[in-house]
Order: sequence, then structure tokens, then C-alpha cells
Amino acid sequence: MAGLTRGHLKAVHELLYHRKDKVAANAQWQTICAQLELSPPRQGKFLLFDGALRKELRQVAEAVTGYDLMSPLPEGDRNLYAKAGFLNEKVSPVKPNQGYVLLKGQIPGLPQLDPAVSVRLPLTSLALGALETLVVMENLDSFDSWHRYVVPAELQQATVLYRGHGTMAGSKALLAELPVSVRLVAFTDLDPAGLRTAHAELKAQALLTPQLSSSLIKVSVRDDFNHQHEAQAYLEKAELGGWQALWERVKAAKLSIKQQHMLAQAVPLTLLQR
Repeated sequence: MAGLTRGHLKAVHELLYHRKDKVAANAQWQTICAQLELSPPRQGKFLLFDGALRKELRQVAEAVTGYDLMSPLPEGDRNLYAKAGFLNEKVSPVKPNQGYVLLKGQIPGLPQLDPAVSVRLPLTSLALGALETLVVMENLDSFDSWHRYVVPAELQQATVLYRGHGTMAGSKALLAELPVSVRLVAFTDLDPAGLRTAHAELKAQALLTPQLSSSLIKVSVRDDFNHQHEAQAYLEKAELGGWQALWERVKAAKLSIKQQHMLAQAVPLTLLQR
């Protein structure tokens, strides 16, 4: 079953459930037939399935997948798919991180945590309305070290969210459901990509930014700045408000300063309102 995706299984279900006598001879169905070792007759741009061949398809598909594809695919996580008999539970539409968030700091409803501790919670267990300030970070090692950064006093009791790079679906859901009363603070690398993320994707009200000492500027990576063409083009057209002066300075000096260097130099961080 390794070569059959959820899309393939849905296509088989549609054929069986609706008793279709033909399907398009496209790449999807060619893969299905190859994986199930079926050779339906072809008529022009179509593959033909009579009653006998549909019955064979159903039997072979169940033997390969562990599930009778006459029934619709379940809506649920991998545990539910395993219980339903699927040999490959990974065809579930629910991914492991979906519905979960990784947080640290002051979390509503939980006792005070050790500063170094982070917790993974179901999004449904988090009282979003009780949040006051949410700091969003994308670098996992920097998130883990949040308690070591020199942050403003007003952020020392903030809730900190690891947003991730496309793998934390729960984080995206949290941000989409965040009440407007919650102050959203972005903490990113100081470069065009980081500024664009804070402005365009997070739509943060404030940006956590380092005080630019000569020693910090010295570890900036100009090549990284030069490669961020799309982010630069976005920032040139965007209404940056209170971040405009920072962008002008980043642009003039071609800065790309990583969060790890901010921590290594114990640089004080300040809040810059949008």
C-alpha cells in the first residue's frame, strides 16, 4: 500500500460507491491499477470497469489496505484509522501536530512552569480568551532558550508559542482563532524574511528587536540578506508604520542577524510597536 495515497483511496471509493463503469485513464488511476495489479480494458481516454471488475477491485483494495473502500474514508486521526483496520494509518487526514500547540512561559490554566520547560497542549484545552500577550517564535532552539534572552519586563509573564515552519498546524489554527484583545508580538531573525513574517503572516502588533550594537552588526550575514529578494520587494511596498525606520536601517546595512547571535551576546531586546 506504500504507493497509494489518501487521494488514490478516495478515487477507488468514488468508483465503487457510485458504481462507475469508467474512469479517466490519468496518472492517478494508472498508479492505482499498477499498485493493485489490475488491468482494466481501455477505451480511448477511459479505463472500463464492469461489475465483475469492480468486485475484483473492491476485494483487492481491501486486501491491500485493510479497509473496505465501498465505505467512505473515516474522518479522524491515525489511531482511529488503525482501529478501522487500515494497514497504513498515515493516510489519515489528521497529522500528529494538528490540533496541538507547543508553548512555554505563563500559560492560562496551568501552574507556573520552570522557565526552561515547554508543554505540548491540545488547542481545545487552551483558554484563548485568557491570553494577554502572545510571543510567536519560529526557530525551535531559540524558543527553547526564550528564558535566557534579555527581554522587557512586560514580556516576562507572556505566553510564548512555537509557530514552526509549516509543520505545526495547531499553531496556525491558534493564530487564526486568536481574540483581537490579545497582543501579538513577533520575535524573528532581524532580516527581510523575519520582518515580512512578522508583518504579512503574523500581522503582529509589535516586534521584538535587538539593540544594534557594533558587535552584533559584525555577525550579520550579508549573503543571507542578499538572497531574500522577495521579502525585500514586499517590505518596499508594505505600510510598515512604526517599523519603517527599522526596515530602512536593515536595508541600508544589509542586515541579517540571527536570534542565536542575539542570545550569544546577551543583547537587550526592545518592543517596537507597529
